[in-house]
Amino acid sequence: MTKHVGVAELKAQLSEILREIERSGHRVVIERRGRPVAVLQPHDPSVAEEPAHWAAALDGVAAGIDHFQQVMESVVASRDDSGSRSVDLDD
Repeated sequence: MTKHVGVAELKAQLSEILREIERSGHRVVIERRGRPVAVLQPHDPSVAEEPAHWAAALDGVAAGIDHFQQVMESVVASRDDSGSRSVDLDD
């Protein structure tokens, strides 16, 4: 069962909400003005936390830029060649 709480309720009852998450194992959706903005869920130590990769961070950015691949190729091509290293854009 997923519980939904507003930001004001979260601020006022954070300790109680965290205890409930620990006890029940359920997720809590945090809402601002009725719209979900975040989720609190129990910690699962069996899920390895992977370090963020810079390319994964660009996924959201790339979606908003037309011709992202060409933009990145242009940036790489404009770099100074002295001491440069190869960059694989197809990964």
